[in-house]
Amino acid sequence: VFLIMKQKMRNMDFPLNLVKNFDRIRVEVEQYYYRNVCKNKYEDTNFDEIYNLLQQNFSLSFQQKEELMKLEINTEKETLYPIKKNIELVEELIKNEKRVVLISDMYFSSSIIRTFLNKFSPIFNNIPIYMSSEFRLKKNSGNLFKAILNLEKVDPKKWIHCGDNWVGDYLKPSNLEISTNFYINQLLPYEEFALNRNSLDMDLQKIIGISKKIRLENTLTNLQEIGVSFGAPMLLPYVQWILNIALKNSIRCLYFIARDGYVLQKMTDMLIQAKKINIKTKYLYGSRESWREPFRNKDKLKIQLIDEYLDQEIDKQEIFAFVECCGTGETLDYIVKRIESNQQFKNMFFGSLYLYRSKLNKTKTQSLFMLPLNENYTYGIELFVRSLQGQVLGYDKKDGRVIPVFDFLEGEALQKFRYDEYIDGVMLFMEYIVKTDNYEKIFDNMNVTILYLNYLSNNYIDKKFIEIMGNVPFILNGVKDRVGIFAPRLNNKITLDQKNSFFNWSVLRSCKDIRVKYNMDNDCYFGLIGAVDIIKSHLSYKLGKVILLNIKNPLKWIKLIVLIPILIFSHHEQKKIYLTEKKINIDLSFYKDYNEAIMVRNFFSYQLGELILKTSRKWNVLAIVILPYKIAQLYRKKFKKG
Repeated sequence: VFLIMKQKMRNMDFPLNLVKNFDRIRVEVEQYYYRNVCKNKYEDTNFDEIYNLLQQNFSLSFQQKEELMKLEINTEKETLYPIKKNIELVEELIKNEKRVVLISDMYFSSSIIRTFLNKFSPIFNNIPIYMSSEFRLKKNSGNLFKAILNLEKVDPKKWIHCGDNWVGDYLKPSNLEISTNFYINQLLPYEEFALNRNSLDMDLQKIIGISKKIRLENTLTNLQEIGVSFGAPMLLPYVQWILNIALKNSIRCLYFIARDGYVLQKMTDMLIQAKKINIKTKYLYGSRESWREPFRNKDKLKIQLIDEYLDQEIDKQEIFAFVECCGTGETLDYIVKRIESNQQFKNMFFGSLYLYRSKLNKTKTQSLFMLPLNENYTYGIELFVRSLQGQVLGYDKKDGRVIPVFDFLEGEALQKFRYDEYIDGVMLFMEYIVKTDNYEKIFDNMNVTILYLNYLSNNYIDKKFIEIMGNVPFILNGVKDRVGIFAPRLNNKITLDQKNSFFNWSVLRSCKDIRVKYNMDNDCYFGLIGAVDIIKSHLSYKLGKVILLNIKNPLKWIKLIVLIPILIFSHHEQKKIYLTEKKINIDLSFYKDYNEAIMVRNFFSYQLGELILKTSRKWNVLAIVILPYKIAQLYRKKFKKG
């Protein structure tokens, strides 16, 4: 929202330094209240206070302040989307004469929130709305629930609360004996990964928002979810680039090369249909085995069949180009040279298009690629552009036509794997996209492609993701008697070349002994992508938790003498590996779960561990005498808070 506002403010009358830094300043002004003001008398700020401080700091007129507040409200309205099944649930509850109230930790007033909601259903016009900004109490402290219990005169055991915040919508109401229905509404690990690395990218936020909306409105299988949330967003900037190149160069037909072109063609066709673009697409059957090998081996008969197939399939009356995905470009270059040498195609052939090619072309015609990437990133793209037919082994003649000959082994394996569900997910994303205003502008931004490809080769990848995609049936090229998988688990009998770009996937999917062998057996490799995760990785949290689990039973005190040194040693070893991989200082405030992380940091277990570590560092041996007194103080403080 603040990034969109920043963009709109460029054409409005505001100080330049405010415009250029608005997204960060707006967040920091709000956080200023939470950090420095909302401590004693009240727990939350409100919309007016935020903009009063902003007005003061940038010498804005009253009119400018009002204009800016109005801009935020209108931008919120524009970017909100309804979760239909939740609205239908509210409507059904009201219809059945159930008491429904809405509760939110938000700086907006209830009247503003009501205008947002009335846009989607009139049912919200008469529903009570309780806002933390008006009560000056928050769900995250539990105090807003207490105030509403008092107002509504309701037995907490008869109250069912629904929400998606772990602390504010589950832990705090549960502590008050309110029944809870925790609504999982989280970003996926690769979405967190992308946003944490480029949090100010407005287009990236929109793309992830669309994926999240689709997940909320549909029941998806794991593979459909990956198609919706990873495959389609990653590939769509390339599809958009292909069409831009085609339109700019008057290309009238795009020939997508099997097998990597299968999904890309389906995506392109949907954009062409939606925008009524005067471009055709066709699918050419070819492969390393059927195209490259005959030229390498100088097999004249097979080359003759290739020429006949191209002559049969390609329209010589219109400008055309070949579309590939990634690779060295060697295979397609053989075909390009045949086209260039054929006078029938003179002046009609534009060249070839790639997302990425690792070697520059040595052909007369152009070979364009969208991104000059690190080659390690690109190897895994093939996982997301498979077809269900298997590779083409060569050609044959039947009834006067040249037809492709398939190796059905991999195609059958992909069907058994249910790869079609992944493709369904990709196309579901496309159905939503073509209904989105100005989607072309969003996907002219290539950041999502770069970030998601980066995620594929990152050691901090989500384990669920590599468990699913690591099992994709995979034959790179050639005739095989059985189908392998992309990232097989390793053991004493199964090994892989460590130069393999996705060797790490195989290690991470393997048993503990294998992970230890390659220094990948630590929590850092399984998704340290949130502030809560980072806080829980601190030695203070781990130490406090271990002590609390064992301190109540005197028989376990001896166990603690052994456990604590082991815990400290293993933590420092993990930290060494982590710092080798990623030498940065992490600012937790950049993470979306920052507030939840602060709550975890205030847990008694964290405070206990932190107290023990600080006292030990300061007093060394004397800490044995001082610690009992310090711990007793901490306990008294805890019980005083209740």
